[in-house]
Amino acid sequence: MVIAQAFPSDHAEELLSQRCAFTGLDVRERISFAFLMNTVWLPFFSVRCYWACCFIMLLYLAGLTSAYSAVNVWTTEGILERVVYAAPLAANTSWVVVAFMLNLTICLRDLGWHDENRVGGSPAFAKGAIALVAGLGCQRGFLPADLAWSLVAAHALMGISRMHTEVDKVRFPILSMDANIASWARWGAAAVCAASAAGLCLAAAMRWGS
Repeated sequence: MVIAQAFPSDHAEELLSQRCAFTGLDVRERISFAFLMNTVWLPFFSVRCYWACCFIMLLYLAGLTSAYSAVNVWTTEGILERVVYAAPLAANTSWVVVAFMLNLTICLRDLGWHDENRVGGSPAFAKGAIALVAGLGCQRGFLPADLAWSLVAAHALMGISRMHTEVDKVRFPILSMDANIASWARWGAAAVCAASAAGLCLAAAMRWGS
């Protein structure tokens, strides 16, 4: 994606030159800002400044979301633009949504909202986060058939399921494993995959019918 930005087509240049109404930054600058936030986040996380990390992650997500709103599967043209420009932005944005929820869970733990094993949040909070990630994945996978977003979301949900089913006391406290949360995550991933398949079929039907 970085190399492609240096040699864009006329249409891609038009997309990348769009300016944000709020910040005045073009798409290249918004992407640069987002990844700068990722760079800034790492040292704060290493010294366990989790609230600062959460704020930085929110800025990271805002930058990616802003860029993604301008460059996505609807605004790009042809397979090359979608693979080179839209897919990396979609995949990154989808992943950072999950990362932000995890960062928020750590902050909630520091506020005292945790179980006896110091796992932040609660089963209800975890299910709400799963529903949010799955809902966004289904929406992006079905309507615009944005597989980069939806498949990353499904992968993240399956990771949550594995964390609550495969015993690894280093990765996650055994006594905090919850089969119900694992089931929610698996069904969420299945729903995202089903929505993505339906979206792909719908997109193909629309193309063949046009």
